[in-house]
Amino acid sequence: MTANAFSDDRIKAFEAGMTDHLAKPIDSKTLVQMLEKYLPAKIQD
Repeated sequence: MTANAFSDDRIKAFEAGMTDHLAKPIDSKTLVQMLEKYLPAKIQD
């Protein structure tokens, strides 16, 4: 998560090896989608 929201900042983040980019202000739907993308699924007992 970053306050750097310009498209150049996004490109620099990916060039530095980041896997994704989430800029402020945070959109809650986008945040949840990213969390679901990277967090493991819940294991059923």
